[in-house]
Amino acid sequence: MMRRIVGLGVLLGALAGCSGDEPMRVPPPPAGAGGLVVRWTIEDAEGEPLECADLQVVQMSVAIGGTPVLVACGDTQSVSFDGIIPGRLPLVIRLLNTVGIEVASHITNVEIVDQQTLEYEHTFVIDEVKFDSGTLDVNWTIDQRVAAQACSAVGAEQVRFASRAGSIAEIDMTVPCEDGRLIIRDARRGAYSFILWLVDADGNMLEPPETVTGIGVNAGDTTRISVSFNTMPREASRVLTTWTVTGTTASTTTCEDAGGVDVVVNLENRPQIGGDFTIIDTATATCDAGALRLMGPGARDYRIAARLYDTFGTPIDTVIVDDLDLRAGSATVAIEFLPPE
Repeated sequence: MMRRIVGLGVLLGALAGCSGDEPMRVPPPPAGAGGLVVRWTIEDAEGEPLECADLQVVQMSVAIGGTPVLVACGDTQSVSFDGIIPGRLPLVIRLLNTVGIEVASHITNVEIVDQQTLEYEHTFVIDEVKFDSGTLDVNWTIDQRVAAQACSAVGAEQVRFASRAGSIAEIDMTVPCEDGRLIIRDARRGAYSFILWLVDADGNMLEPPETVTGIGVNAGDTTRISVSFNTMPREASRVLTTWTVTGTTASTTTCEDAGGVDVVVNLENRPQIGGDFTIIDTATATCDAGALRLMGPGARDYRIAARLYDTFGTPIDTVIVDDLDLRAGSATVAIEFLPPE
């Protein structure tokens, strides 16, 4: 920063005198008033000059103790004031972008002297990385459950987050699914659309992916994106459960002989390794029906829990079938009830 107080009339007269021509007489500011010339430059953190266009800055707002004056930010990069009442006054210089948002500002006080013109210069130092980038904060859930609980249930080890064609910059990152969150602190400002996949342990991308469009990243701001993966197929995966009783087809006779009346089957899923199973779907049928259907989202780590009840509503046999994988869309499970004699 540099401040200089110069008698403008004396300076111009001296310059004219050096030329050998008749000195040009420029009157000083009138009595009771002073002048101000404000100049500015822009540079990066390393001291290299920056152009207004580099920062999408189109205007300067300069105010000396009153209403701001708007001037184009270009080759001249200066503005002059005259007729200023002498005294100590606030000076505010602001860089404005194409939509009038402040990019940077400088506020100081200047001393205006009667019949003198103050020349004031300021250099804006812009951190280009910070100026040209913003933050993306991406969060996800799966089937309306938090990622830490749901990722293992659907066989997802990672989440891939990638920009789509037409985005201002390329982003392609893969992070652990159970994190539930991805923060990118140096995303280039501009417009994006994204696609996100769940990725299994073998690197296969699970269907369907999720797309996010119309995302804008602003310099210095945080843009938040919330994604809800839905692993349910268009029609939920079906599980056909069939059963026999004491090694024979379920019928009125075999069920009565075994004392069985009703069968209740639960489709259960464990959202977290080592956690408890939760019921996704349940169905009841008479013992002699021999089969029933259940539905659930296409995922793995399911189990079937089937119970045969007697006429008093007491379970007389329970069969558990573990490690069901429903990502193929459907499955058939055959069980055999062996109630005590």
